[in-house]
Amino acid sequence: MSTQGLAEFQDRYTTLVVAACEWRAMQANPEALADRVFAALRDHREPPDLRLAYQALRRVVFDSYTEYSSRRSLIDTLRGVAEPVANAPQDSAEEKWLREAISRLPERDRDVLQMAYWDQLAESELAEALGLDAAAVRDRVERATAKYVGVARRKDPSVGPEAVPAIFRTLKPGLRSRWE
Repeated sequence: MSTQGLAEFQDRYTTLVVAACEWRAMQANPEALADRVFAALRDHREPPDLRLAYQALRRVVFDSYTEYSSRRSLIDTLRGVAEPVANAPQDSAEEKWLREAISRLPERDRDVLQMAYWDQLAESELAEALGLDAAAVRDRVERATAKYVGVARRKDPSVGPEAVPAIFRTLKPGLRSRWE
């Protein structure tokens, strides 16, 4: 793979990857995780794209949680003692429940909404990351939104599909944005 292709990809998507690493692995240094994502892309035979970047990101985040877990003692784990997370969300009761509604979604639906609203991917970028065409992306976002609304309405019947983008953006953990 061309180092120029990777350099261009990295220039274009560094802030996205750092922000995505931050909210996915809040116990770790997001810049270091992003470096690991780009290193994985450098080692890949195919030219970098968002699909490969998100595959690498998932592996890197999983590995960071594994490393974090291995540093904790069994006694601390059993006692529920955890290191404080500097960027941990400070949720109101309503925000806590809305965030819990996100976690109740199937992984596929949660991923597409988080990529759309927390990672701030455009429809074409979502299509590239998911390996789908634009129509399939719109359909998946609509279905995931409907599922989120169904879960959220159990607590707040006034939640409608038009509110989902704002709800997700409000609940995004971390301090970084793709556009910083």
